Amino acid sequence: MEALTQVSGEAREERQQLFETVQSHDRILESNARAAERQERLIESNARVIQALANAVAEAGEERRQLFQRMDQRQEEIRRLQEETRGLQTENRRILDILLNQQEREDDATDD
Repeated sequence: MEALTQVSGEAREERQQLFETVQSHDRILESNARAAERQERLIESNARVIQALANAVAEAGEERRQLFQRMDQRQEEIRRLQEETRGLQTENRRILDILLNQQEREDDATDD
Protein backbone atom coordinates (compact mmCIF):
# COMPACT_ATOMS: atom_id res chain seq x y z
CA MET A 1 0.00 0.00 0.00
CA GLU A 2 2.90 2.25 0.82
CA ALA A 3 4.30 1.69 -2.71
CA LEU A 4 0.92 2.65 -4.18
CA THR A 5 0.83 5.83 -2.11
CA GLN A 6 4.37 6.64 -3.18
CA VAL A 7 3.52 6.03 -6.87
CA SER A 8 0.38 8.12 -6.48
CA GLY A 9 2.40 10.96 -4.94
CA GLU A 10 4.97 10.78 -7.69
CA ALA A 11 2.20 10.83 -10.30
CA ARG A 12 0.71 13.89 -8.58
CA GLU A 13 4.12 15.61 -8.64
CA GLU A 14 4.59 14.75 -12.31
CA ARG A 15 1.11 16.11 -13.11
CA GLN A 16 1.94 19.28 -11.18
CA GLN A 17 5.22 19.66 -13.05
CA LEU A 18 3.45 18.98 -16.35
CA PHE A 19 0.78 21.56 -15.44
CA GLU A 20 3.45 24.11 -14.58
CA THR A 21 5.30 23.33 -17.81
CA VAL A 22 2.09 23.78 -19.81
CA GLN A 23 1.43 27.10 -18.05
CA SER A 24 5.00 28.19 -18.75
CA HIS A 25 4.57 27.29 -22.42
CA ASP A 26 1.26 29.19 -22.52
CA ARG A 27 3.01 32.29 -21.15
CA ILE A 28 5.79 31.90 -23.69
CA LEU A 29 3.24 31.53 -26.50
CA GLU A 30 1.38 34.64 -25.33
CA SER A 31 4.64 36.56 -25.15
CA ASN A 32 5.58 35.37 -28.63
CA ALA A 33 2.14 36.35 -29.92
CA ARG A 34 2.54 39.88 -28.50
CA ALA A 35 6.04 40.11 -29.98
CA ALA A 36 4.69 38.96 -33.35
CA GLU A 37 1.98 41.64 -33.19
CA ARG A 38 4.60 44.30 -32.42
CA GLN A 39 6.73 43.09 -35.31
CA GLU A 40 3.71 43.14 -37.62
CA ARG A 41 2.93 46.74 -36.61
CA LEU A 42 6.59 47.66 -37.12
CA ILE A 43 6.58 46.01 -40.56
CA GLU A 44 3.42 47.93 -41.51
CA SER A 45 4.96 51.15 -40.24
CA ASN A 46 8.15 50.51 -42.21
CA ALA A 47 6.09 49.75 -45.31
CA ARG A 48 4.30 53.11 -44.93
CA VAL A 49 7.62 54.91 -44.49
CA ILE A 50 9.09 53.15 -47.53
CA GLN A 51 6.01 54.06 -49.59
CA ALA A 52 6.23 57.69 -48.44
CA LEU A 53 9.92 57.78 -49.37
CA ALA A 54 9.20 56.22 -52.76
CA ASN A 55 6.50 58.84 -53.34
CA ALA A 56 8.89 61.62 -52.32
CA VAL A 57 11.57 60.28 -54.67
CA ALA A 58 9.07 60.07 -57.53
CA GLU A 59 7.84 63.59 -56.80
CA ALA A 60 11.40 64.93 -56.63
CA GLY A 61 12.17 63.19 -59.93
CA GLU A 62 9.14 64.81 -61.55
CA GLU A 63 10.09 68.22 -60.14
CA ARG A 64 13.65 67.75 -61.41
CA ARG A 65 12.34 66.77 -64.86
CA GLN A 66 10.13 69.87 -64.94
CA LEU A 67 13.02 72.04 -63.77
CA PHE A 68 15.29 70.72 -66.52
CA GLN A 69 12.51 71.28 -69.03
CA ARG A 70 12.14 74.91 -67.88
CA MET A 71 15.93 75.33 -67.98
CA ASP A 72 15.98 74.01 -71.56
CA GLN A 73 13.21 76.45 -72.49
CA ARG A 74 15.06 79.35 -70.88
CA GLN A 75 18.30 78.34 -72.59
CA GLU A 76 16.51 78.25 -75.94
CA GLU A 77 15.02 81.68 -75.22
CA ILE A 78 18.49 83.02 -74.32
CA ARG A 79 19.91 81.56 -77.53
CA ARG A 80 17.12 83.17 -79.56
CA LEU A 81 17.65 86.54 -77.86
CA GLN A 82 21.40 86.33 -78.48
CA GLU A 83 20.74 85.70 -82.18
CA GLU A 84 18.36 88.66 -82.29
CA THR A 85 20.93 90.82 -80.51
CA ARG A 86 23.64 89.83 -83.00
CA GLY A 87 21.25 90.60 -85.83
CA LEU A 88 20.45 94.01 -84.35
CA GLN A 89 24.16 94.71 -83.83
CA THR A 90 24.82 93.85 -87.48
CA GLU A 91 21.93 96.05 -88.59
CA ASN A 92 23.15 98.91 -86.37
CA ARG A 93 26.66 98.65 -87.85
CA ARG A 94 25.24 98.67 -91.36
CA ILE A 95 23.13 101.75 -90.59
CA LEU A 96 26.10 103.44 -88.93
CA ASP A 97 28.25 102.71 -92.00
CA ILE A 98 25.56 104.16 -94.26
CA LEU A 99 25.28 107.27 -92.11
CA LEU A 100 29.06 107.69 -91.94
CA ASN A 101 29.39 107.23 -95.71
CA GLN A 102 26.55 109.69 -96.29
CA GLN A 103 28.19 112.24 -93.98
CA GLU A 104 31.54 111.77 -95.74
CA ARG A 105 29.87 112.35 -99.14
CA GLU A 106 28.16 115.46 -97.80
CA ASP A 107 31.47 116.67 -96.35
CA ASP A 108 33.21 115.96 -99.67
CA ALA A 109 30.44 117.77 -101.55
CA THR A 110 30.71 120.88 -99.35
CA ASP A 111 34.53 120.90 -99.74
CA ASP A 112 34.28 121.18 -103.51
